[in-house]
Amino acid sequence: MASVKAETNFFKLDLDCIFREIDDDQQAIADLQAAACGKLHERCQEFVIMNKKYRDQEVALEKNIERLQREFQAACGDNQRNQHKAALLSSELASIQLALKEEENKKARKEQCLAEALSEVAEKQRILDDITTENKDREATAGLGVHLFEQHLGLSICKLSSTNTTVFSFTKVQRADPSRVFKVSVTLKNKLYEVTTDPQIPDLPRLQQRLNETNNLLGFLGKVRKIFKKME
Repeated sequence: MASVKAETNFFKLDLDCIFREIDDDQQAIADLQAAACGKLHERCQEFVIMNKKYRDQEVALEKNIERLQREFQAACGDNQRNQHKAALLSSELASIQLALKEEENKKARKEQCLAEALSEVAEKQRILDDITTENKDREATAGLGVHLFEQHLGLSICKLSSTNTTVFSFTKVQRADPSRVFKVSVTLKNKLYEVTTDPQIPDLPRLQQRLNETNNLLGFLGKVRKIFKKME
């Protein structure tokens, strides 16, 4: 009997130990669960914070992307405008270069025309010098002839400036009347001679035509004087 009771007491002690161990295990589990919940809560908080951080970074990145897109579009627009301006400037430069080339061609043509004109002027000056020299020679010869006419043939010359007429008066023409005056009036009109005589002589139109052809006034006067002399 005592042995059964002792075993019963021992069994109770074992149960108590078991229940205490179970309680201890449950407390340990509860502590583990609490610790796990704490860790999980911390991890959740960290995830929320990290997720917010990543979201903020994503929003900032999206804003940066939008800003870069706007800047890129603006840059493209500026590039297009710059290309348009460059095309306009290139076209304007080409027009200026073309106009400059045309002006250079005009200048070259003008220089050529000027050179030709200078050459022509030089040639005309040479001809004029030759004519001047020839006229001086003719004037000298005419002066000598007039002097001879005045001295030996009784010639006197009177120029009527109002009518551009020169009157040649001869004396010593006729032996019977050496003081008789014979006149030849010569008028220059449009580079042609018009002649009248006093007294009138035959065949004057032909002599006038010959005078205009040869421009030999002294020869013409000599022929007229001979005609005057034949009228004696």
